Amino acid sequence: MPNLSERLKWTLLALIPRFLNEKLLIFYTIFLSRFSALFTKRHHIVSIQKSFELGHKIFQIKCTDGIINIPNIQRVTRFVSGIDFAFTRLFNQYVASPYRGIFHDQGNTKVVFDVGANIGEFSLCVLRYSSTVRVLAFEPDPTAFVCLKLNLEYWLGYNRYLAVCRALSSSTENKTLFVSTKNADTSLIPALETTETIQVRTETLSKYIVGIEPSNVVLLKMDAEGAEPEVLVGAGKHLDRISFLTIDVSPERMGNSTAAQVTQILESQGYDVEMVKGQGKRIFINAKHRER
Repeated sequence: MPNLSERLKWTLLALIPRFLNEKLLIFYTIFLSRFSALFTKRHHIVSIQKSFELGHKIFQIKCTDGIINIPNIQRVTRFVSGIDFAFTRLFNQYVASPYRGIFHDQGNTKVVFDVGANIGEFSLCVLRYSSTVRVLAFEPDPTAFVCLKLNLEYWLGYNRYLAVCRALSSSTENKTLFVSTKNADTSLIPALETTETIQVRTETLSKYIVGIEPSNVVLLKMDAEGAEPEVLVGAGKHLDRISFLTIDVSPERMGNSTAAQVTQILESQGYDVEMVKGQGKRIFINAKHRER
């Protein structure tokens, strides 16, 4: 349970930034980060620099524990207590405590599908804490994908991951991608604050699962912004190769949750499904296959 100072800090980060312009938000976040570190003894933000990579405006955050790139300045508040704290906080939201050892143990080689990887926070968390993990990270948002590549290369060089700028769905076809970089809501499902639409070629999860060695343990994390059922359908008969899944089923499909559809698909394929309540309106499903 967070103490009073922690609750106050996160309240200020949730409310005030939305009223600030870019320059003021940078100043405010750095100030609050350094001030908070005096009491929490955690890492803090040192500087924030705007740059352009491959034609995309991004922001590089330098913390006392490393560097991270983000596609929108509003998301800087996630890193007020440093990068490692942000990675761990996100991982713990997705994976309930009984299942965390699945990702972090040093046993068999594990292949993690990170569907909707955004800037790579989940991928980096599991890659940094287990030498037996390999990651396939999928992110269709072009700006977020630039940040994903930069972050993976900064922290890991070119080892143990493959980043794919693709949208996964139930079939291979041309579809409209609704881009919402500001809120990290880019999806094949229309978002409430879409900034642009682009045409993309979707792929299916089955295409990538069939290439995994039978001896490897397959895990999946997904945040498809409302398109979760289609991604699972796209795994086809290979879905049961996945030992454990953690899926964000928050109300992002035109304001509705996909929890019921996702649960039905997984239970019909032999998974025990557990619902995990996150902060605010966030809902996650953790599912473990009964025979794996």
